[in-house]
Amino acid sequence: MPGGVLLLSPAVLLGCLVVLAVTAAATCWSLGRVAAQVRASLGGPPGVDLDRERRRQATRVLELTQRIDQLETRLAILEEAMAGSLQRLGLVRFSAFEDTGSDQSFALALVDAGDNGVILTSLSGRSETRVYAKPLLAGRSPHKLSAEELAAVARAREGKGWTSLVTGKGGAATGGRR
Repeated sequence: MPGGVLLLSPAVLLGCLVVLAVTAAATCWSLGRVAAQVRASLGGPPGVDLDRERRRQATRVLELTQRIDQLETRLAILEEAMAGSLQRLGLVRFSAFEDTGSDQSFALALVDAGDNGVILTSLSGRSETRVYAKPLLAGRSPHKLSAEELAAVARAREGKGWTSLVTGKGGAATGGRR
């Protein structure tokens, strides 16, 4: 090595290039296998751009999050509006007078979520029928309530619907939730 110059023969250079080419090919083959394993674990078919798919999924998640926020807002508005609507009923049928048969009289309580509403009472006799309306505020009325009216309010609170005091038969109100 005169003068510090390193001379490489063409055979040595060719050997180094072959080693580099084999190493590069092995690295590419190995990376291809890793990409295929990642794609398989993510469920994507060969040839799919995983980064583009990830961005598309992130956009979709953002859209769904915005839609959920909109639906939650609408639900809150509906729940607030529904709180003031008549939601539950309690109906009690009874015989108001001894000389009438069956249970033609009734007390009907119609209430909202705060037990505000009205009680309609119909007293049916042989020759006449009388109807009374009494307001309900938080489940109470400023007017004296009969036992049947109190039972109707209790049934409305419990969401039990209607019953007949004579027959004891009844049923649940449908369509309302407590």
